[in-house]
Amino acid sequence: MLGKFPSVEIQARVLLSFSRAANGVTMRRRLPRHMSADYVESLNEALAATSVDTLTLDLTQFRRSRLFGEARLLGVLALASRRGTKVHLALGAPLPSAARGTSKYWKVFCESISGLVMGQLATRIVDPSDHDYSLLILARQADALRQSGGLIGSGKEVAGPVVDRFGGPPSSRVVTSDNALGFTALFRELLFRHFYLPRLNDVLVNTLSEFAFEALQNTRDHGTSDLDGEPIGGIRFLSLRRINLSEESLAELIGQESTPVSSYLEALREDLASTYRQPDHLVEMTVADSGIGIPARMAGSMAVHAGALAEC
Repeated sequence: MLGKFPSVEIQARVLLSFSRAANGVTMRRRLPRHMSADYVESLNEALAATSVDTLTLDLTQFRRSRLFGEARLLGVLALASRRGTKVHLALGAPLPSAARGTSKYWKVFCESISGLVMGQLATRIVDPSDHDYSLLILARQADALRQSGGLIGSGKEVAGPVVDRFGGPPSSRVVTSDNALGFTALFRELLFRHFYLPRLNDVLVNTLSEFAFEALQNTRDHGTSDLDGEPIGGIRFLSLRRINLSEESLAELIGQESTPVSSYLEALREDLASTYRQPDHLVEMTVADSGIGIPARMAGSMAVHAGALAEC
């Protein structure tokens, strides 16, 4: 018997719909044009509160993620997979099989870390006629990474992903380097050549590089095996994004929710208020993985992930 759950409104007036069909409960969510970390957190809360068989993300409007949105997205999709929830992506139009530049969807899937994460972790990627493009997208993402030396991105953002899966696409040297000095050279090249940043204090840059290197090592140590020490297939990445503060103010980035990130940005805003010259840009750096996480490994249980992502 087919039934219908009432629509539910959560956080920032985002409409979320549930439906019950023969194959179980389906949750459908239309991603906004610019997806924030808070938006993804609200999605995780809805998934945690309801037993969902299929999560469908509508990409009709989606273009890119905002501050730390792709890391939260990776966490939500990885947790959904472990709960046995299938992830479907809904395209608003057929996907051309020709050049990537002929469709906005190719730009999403082959020129952004958010698109790569969704393409790699989705169960199905379909157009309005239910044609599945998931295998084609996986192949195109692998081709794009081969051509770019394992990097993905365009314009203001660049990322080096690692797909821990047999036959996965190639990885950049910057995320596979196990030598601190070698990593620093590659990291500097990403930071300065890609974003055309002015010369900065070497001590500060080296400190940032050391932090990124150790964080990536942690993803290898804690993000590639389960509680029993068995290898798991997942995604890890280092991403950099240059944020133009004339387009996105600190107030917008902070948002309405109280999180560790918003607290940091609020403190940053207060510090910058006393400086002589206000910065034009910020550079966001993210290191993320889809592993079980240090809290779960310490607890010996995945139950620690039942709450908000920000608490994990």
